[in-house]
Amino acid sequence: MRVPRSIGDWAFSHIGYSGVTSTVFLIFSYASIVAMHDTGLPVQQIVELSSVSKTAVHKTIHNFKECGSFETKTQSGHLHSWTATSDHYLQCEVLKNPFLSWRELSALLGGIPTMQLRNAAYRASINRWIALRKLFLTSKNQHKCLEWAKANSTTDWRGVLFTDEAAVEVGYRPRCTWVSHRKNTQEDINNMVPTFCSGCFNIQVWAGIAYNLKTLLVVLPLAPRKKRPGSGNQWNPAENLTAVRYCNWIIDGLLRDTVTAVIAYPDGLSVVEDGSSCHQAAICKQQRAEYNIKMQEHPPASLDLNPIENIWYVFKNLLDPAETSGQDMRGRHWMRKGTKLTAKKGTKLRSMWLVTTQRLKRQRSGEPSPVRRKESCVEDTGK
Repeated sequence: MRVPRSIGDWAFSHIGYSGVTSTVFLIFSYASIVAMHDTGLPVQQIVELSSVSKTAVHKTIHNFKECGSFETKTQSGHLHSWTATSDHYLQCEVLKNPFLSWRELSALLGGIPTMQLRNAAYRASINRWIALRKLFLTSKNQHKCLEWAKANSTTDWRGVLFTDEAAVEVGYRPRCTWVSHRKNTQEDINNMVPTFCSGCFNIQVWAGIAYNLKTLLVVLPLAPRKKRPGSGNQWNPAENLTAVRYCNWIIDGLLRDTVTAVIAYPDGLSVVEDGSSCHQAAICKQQRAEYNIKMQEHPPASLDLNPIENIWYVFKNLLDPAETSGQDMRGRHWMRKGTKLTAKKGTKLRSMWLVTTQRLKRQRSGEPSPVRRKESCVEDTGK
């Protein structure tokens, strides 16, 4: 079977491929030949300056004038033999551009067939994998983490109520990032991507956990992001959790009742909240002072050591299969269509919340404290 050949195949087979020489030719020679011809240099002088044949000069000028590009017309014929040197060059290019797809890398290399790229990478045990996410720790973050660990080395975490909001995505997960790398190198920092994710969500919920204590799940009645009717691809923004709403829905309700009703903690419960603007507003501070709610400093982010993050992870994993199961495929789109949160759907989320901690068995005997986890995180990333 005869297959078409592109300019990339012609260059590798007819120029006498050798790593750096062919790369320089592919990038500079075509443009330089046309530029010298436009200045009025004769063909013979262009041949001497570019060190290529007269036929190659004529073809380059002709193709650029006729097609507006340096690509040759599609030709039939068998591909010339592919050498180990060619394989090594392609493998180096794949590793230099790990986040490019095969098609994008093929276009970057002048039209090399994607199958040749894939085969060359496969022979070197280079495959496409889902990229892991790396921690974002600057020197300032590391200093804050260590200072926080020193200040809280004697804190009794059994008397702390960790609270947080979570964005629950109902349905399919966002697309993963793919990367090309060798086997067992997925934890190389160059093969990972930052942990920043899209902020779009379907539902926002709030909850709190402490030692042998878990609050109820509060489904925040915020309107989701949805399309504007008759306006093309424009979207209305989702409603935000403001300070007034946080006071009315959380502080004046469940948070106050939880802190004042607990009698199992002799010194009372301290509350941990993150640095969101709705938490730091003056109206929230005033309400917490009125109800005598003691606050505990939130662990520095990157890595977020709030233990409720583990609960959210299990909660979302439990929620997704339930929403995408065979008999409930239609229910997966109930918030995407902009419908209101009914009591039945809110009850389903709360029932999942009750099941979550039953699935997550904490190993209290050997589990390191948040301080030790923060110190080990800084030590590992600081090497």
